[in-house]
Amino acid sequence: MRFQTVAKGCRAVAWFCGSAACAGIICATLAWAQAAKFPSQLFVYVEPDGLIHKSDFSALGREVQAIEAFLGVNGTNLAQQEHCVPVENPVAGEILATVWQAPSDLTIQKLFCKVAPFKRCAAGPNAATSCFDDSICPSSTCVASGTSSVAADLQVDDGTPDGVNGSNLACTPAGTVTTTMNGDTTMAASDLVNVAIGAVAGNCLAGTNAAATCTTNSECPSSICTVKSLSFCFVVAKQ
Repeated sequence: MRFQTVAKGCRAVAWFCGSAACAGIICATLAWAQAAKFPSQLFVYVEPDGLIHKSDFSALGREVQAIEAFLGVNGTNLAQQEHCVPVENPVAGEILATVWQAPSDLTIQKLFCKVAPFKRCAAGPNAATSCFDDSICPSSTCVASGTSSVAADLQVDDGTPDGVNGSNLACTPAGTVTTTMNGDTTMAASDLVNVAIGAVAGNCLAGTNAAATCTTNSECPSSICTVKSLSFCFVVAKQ
């Protein structure tokens, strides 16, 4: 049995990447491999006989090494890379430092951010209860609690942090994307990336006003005004 298709070869890519999303990007890059000689075509996979032997992994191991040589460590040979930073309960004024480091000279080409709001039962016996879907809300529905948004920007940090967009993006549940940044979009090898959080509109996380809608921390005694999570993504390309 041979791993002769891109789809099957991608099993090794997913193992190499550690995520299905990464594998999807890489497999799209390698789409030409269906007609060309994909590294996996050089190795034959043999079904194990019921016991696990070191030799059972040799073909897959060599395939991963071949893929790594083609892609570069951490995908550094790819023309473009996308990276996402998940932020749970972002707080206004917070700076998340060193969320990524550039492996080589790169240019930031796109920014994308999206907010996940808190959800609560709209009515019924579980009114205002935190929920994920309607099954938790008898005789009601699970809905976003109030208006949720986070103002944020990416920073390139070469010792002095500079905003990439030049002003905060308004991150919402619908998602916000831009390819026309007016800030610092160039990165030298080893430059760092930060995420800077501006104003936050969401719900009080806890305290006497827990779950109440808010736009400032002062509206949330002994707690913070936040959203469930923020995802901030960026696409980089080789210079």
